Amino acid sequence: FMQLFQALVISPRLSALIYTVGELFHDVWRNLFIVAIITLAFGAALTALETQEYDNIGSSCWNLAKFVLGMDTPHVDSIEPFGIVLIVAYIVITIIGMLSILIAQLSLAYE
Repeated sequence: FMQLFQALVISPRLSALIYTVGELFHDVWRNLFIVAIITLAFGAALTALETQEYDNIGSSCWNLAKFVLGMDTPHVDSIEPFGIVLIVAYIVITIIGMLSILIAQLSLAYE
């Protein structure tokens, strides 16, 4: 693999592309780390409400991730109103806020 990497560095165009893609992945991982921290924080807050679906942090974070990815819909029958507000705030922050941050980071990478 090192020989392949050295061969790609020989060409100036390919080395610029490799550098740009590396910076792109660095920005994406940084953004995913922030999303993971936000998910953990909201999962802990939902766990503190002690509802049936959110009985531990792992299931809370998994349910929140499924909501954002569109794999499941929130079941709001057994959740108190503050829990619903937390879920809506999480979805808004994650989808709108993090997407705009990701777009801003990626646009700065190409300048």
